[in-house]
Amino acid sequence: MKRKRRTFTPERKSKIALEAIKGEKTINEIAQLYEVHPNQVSTWKGEMIANASSAFDRGKRISDQAEQSARKEGKLYKKIGELSMDVEFLKKKLP
Repeated sequence: MKRKRRTFTPERKSKIALEAIKGEKTINEIAQLYEVHPNQVSTWKGEMIANASSAFDRGKRISDQAEQSARKEGKLYKKIGELSMDVEFLKKKLP
């Protein structure tokens, strides 16, 4: 009988991956403890290690997003100005 597919929260995945990174237990022991496949533990461990540097880029990502948002806002205000000029022009031309 097949087991129902389970989903794990990011917090749970990171807890399991950190335990694997610590190296106090083997991958097989961790997998058995949390009832997941050893390959899955290894995958989560690899993802955690690969994305570790992004944990410290938070401030940079926020400033980049703010900059993009400001540029987009400027473009929108420019478009609003153009459209309002068109409306004024058409009001003058039409009776």
